[in-house]
Amino acid sequence: MVSLKIGIIGSGFAALRIYKIIKKLNQKSNINIYSKKIRKIKIDNKIIQTLNHKQFYKKLNEDVFFIANNTADHFKFLSYVIKKNKPIYIEKPLCSSKSELKLIKKYLLNFKKKLCVGYQFRENDCLKFIKKKIISDRNNIISIICYSGENVKKYHENENYLNSYTVSKKKGGGVILTQSHQIDYLNYLFDGIKVKKGFISNRNKILKLKTDVETNVSYICETYDKIPIISNINFFGIKKNFLIIFFRNKIIEWYNEKNLVKIQNNNGKIKKFFFIQTRESMFVSRIKNFLDNFNLKNTKKENDEIITNMENINNLKTIIR
Repeated sequence: MVSLKIGIIGSGFAALRIYKIIKKLNQKSNINIYSKKIRKIKIDNKIIQTLNHKQFYKKLNEDVFFIANNTADHFKFLSYVIKKNKPIYIEKPLCSSKSELKLIKKYLLNFKKKLCVGYQFRENDCLKFIKKKIISDRNNIISIICYSGENVKKYHENENYLNSYTVSKKKGGGVILTQSHQIDYLNYLFDGIKVKKGFISNRNKILKLKTDVETNVSYICETYDKIPIISNINFFGIKKNFLIIFFRNKIIEWYNEKNLVKIQNNNGKIKKFFFIQTRESMFVSRIKNFLDNFNLKNTKKENDEIITNMENINNLKTIIR
């Protein structure tokens, strides 16, 4: 990997994770971290001083940019870097509103570089395995159940959840945007989905949450060939992601925290497939793939998939209001 000048916008948990991964992949990379105000941060026992946003707009001489600030601020920096035609890796989700997405679609028409959204489950070996099974037997799928639970109070280690963007409407929080990875991997597995219905059932008293965002959402969507999917995303449960696909002649189950895929046939016989993979390794793989291909322009299909994914997320936000 060649030595690069890299700009990271943001100085929170996600930004520091990106910094560590890049240094792990290429120690020679020259990285600038941009925050609202100049401040000193500690990374692996090393003190680093950030640059401020004014310096970002003045410099912009990096080869590649990573956007990892609050979701509500994504669009401001994304639109600026797109116009300057620089390769971009942006933490999920792409943006936070329909109006922002409409402008991004317009800007992408003249964008000649790579744009990657940090959906790490695209690198999940279990899901890659399941996708092959779906392709080989799609006509026999009956229905799908999907679940993504997260205890928001334990979302980031050593962080008070009240200071997190996840529970603040102003910062672009809420379970739909924060756990948008669920819609993304459903899009990935089934080559496109469409959200049809959804509703909020906030249960904030259970964990005594103080928040002004949606925290428990159930929704129904379907694939292009009318396969129904019932999903739930929430901020309450034990950290868990699972998927169950019902076929005419078998059931395929995925349990993310165990790196496990189970396949049960009509006779009740179960085969278990374990994959050796960590959450961190998915982030590393996602960032490495981007850095290895940052000079390649996105295909129309790649851009369409990014836009369609965000349209589904925005549609769900609209439906539940």
